Amino acid sequence: MPIKPFLTALLVLGSAHAEGLPGLPSLPPLPPIPGLPSGPSGTLPQLPTLPGVGDVVAPVLGENGGTPGAGDQGQPKPDYSPIQNVFSFPDTRLETLPQGKLPYLSVHTLSDLRTYQQNAETCRKERQAGRTPDANQCPTYEWQVPYSVSSQSQEVARDLRKAWQRFEDRYYWRAATALNSPATWLTRCVLDLNLGLNPQTPALKTHVPEGVVPTQLAGKVPASAPEPGLHLDTYLFFPQVSNRDYCDDLSPDITLMYLPGVCNYLFGVRLFCIEGDTTTLNPLSPRPVYFNMDAARGRIQNAVQHAHTKYLAEYQADTVKALFNPQRPLFFPLPWKSNVPGQGAIIAPVMNADVGQNQFLQLGKTAKARLGGALGANAPLYYYQWAYNSPTLRVHTLPGRNETLSSLPGIWPLEEFKRLLSVSSLPNQELFGYSTFFQAWQEMKALMLPENVGAKLARPLLYQATGTNVEWSTGATVVLPAPIPIAPYSGLGLPYAGPQMLFDWVSVPEGYTIPRVQGRPAFTYAPLLR
Repeated sequence: MPIKPFLTALLVLGSAHAEGLPGLPSLPPLPPIPGLPSGPSGTLPQLPTLPGVGDVVAPVLGENGGTPGAGDQGQPKPDYSPIQNVFSFPDTRLETLPQGKLPYLSVHTLSDLRTYQQNAETCRKERQAGRTPDANQCPTYEWQVPYSVSSQSQEVARDLRKAWQRFEDRYYWRAATALNSPATWLTRCVLDLNLGLNPQTPALKTHVPEGVVPTQLAGKVPASAPEPGLHLDTYLFFPQVSNRDYCDDLSPDITLMYLPGVCNYLFGVRLFCIEGDTTTLNPLSPRPVYFNMDAARGRIQNAVQHAHTKYLAEYQADTVKALFNPQRPLFFPLPWKSNVPGQGAIIAPVMNADVGQNQFLQLGKTAKARLGGALGANAPLYYYQWAYNSPTLRVHTLPGRNETLSSLPGIWPLEEFKRLLSVSSLPNQELFGYSTFFQAWQEMKALMLPENVGAKLARPLLYQATGTNVEWSTGATVVLPAPIPIAPYSGLGLPYAGPQMLFDWVSVPEGYTIPRVQGRPAFTYAPLLR
């Protein structure tokens, strides 16, 4: 959708003055993805001591078909055929990895795998003959990506927040400084008074994206949207960025903007005023005789144009620097397919050193309570089947039972519950058959900045005019502020229409769909793993 109609529609809803908004320029091209970071190092977590589950009592399964649930009533299995992208752990376990090598997992594109399988004999013959197989017939279907340290993914998320906050702060101060030039040009662009950007590091919390879990589990594995969390931590009356970020190419503007009004008093009684009809926010001050509203809007519109060209391009570059920072040797991002809005995400499987079992024990309790029936009763045993061999679980995997899918590992309702897990150590993730991914992706947004209503009060766009009161009994002259709101910006904020880099952490059962990715990964880390 073109940006101008989209943005204009938003503003028409918010203000009767929206027709004054300018058309926004074309978006700048996205920056290229740089080379891979180098120099990975670090100590891998040790395999934990496994907890005992001898106190779990195995219930008896009913004999009816379908997926047992409340009352052991079956339900149809979901259609997993649209799944295109999955991951799997390598055959080499952590404890047998060559010394100095990185733990990793493999990601697969299933459509390419099917194509390769259909032409496997041709591919084999071409390689035996020393020729490169046709990529259309013998496509690459498997890529390797090392595990990243979860704390470094949080640092990446913090830098993505900082990139947006820099954009938002410089956008506002560009508009506010230009609007009140030349006075604010002297106080802001000559003197650099700023508090500095220091955003908080976001907590690592996993979410379940909308539409990922089958509808059969609606309400049992609820979808949850990540908090955007990009906005400024605090909105202050002082800039948080350097004036180099908003005074670039900004010169003092000496256009005549207003003529102040004058009110005359005698012993405190107003005699008469010489003023115009421009609205101000100070009823004690006379309104300006003349105010150049067109010039005021034009100054803000120029700032909007400037932000959507130069500042937006630099914001895009800042997000790429945040994701591909060589100063983070234990963060390995994999673009899949690209960072273009709606065309994939940048992912990184993450791990930490947590060997605790609380969340896995709690997962069994949660699945048991929400699923009910024999399947729910078996949930605690299912997640610890690597430590306890349950005869009732084997009933679920007998041939012909329709709750077991030949194309996916495990029992699908219990596997989907793993999306509720948080990050853990690599041994835990391997034992319980899931992985946690950091994801960053872009979405097209149409916003009025700042988004929070309370923050708008701290970021007004006002022309700082003045008025004069004259008391003839004493000869005193008092100059009072007469701030003028510039509609529609003063009430709604500054318009933004363009891409925004979001981030999240998601947990995925092994062999099940990875959300938000499309197509093929841009490259593989295999050379680092050999």
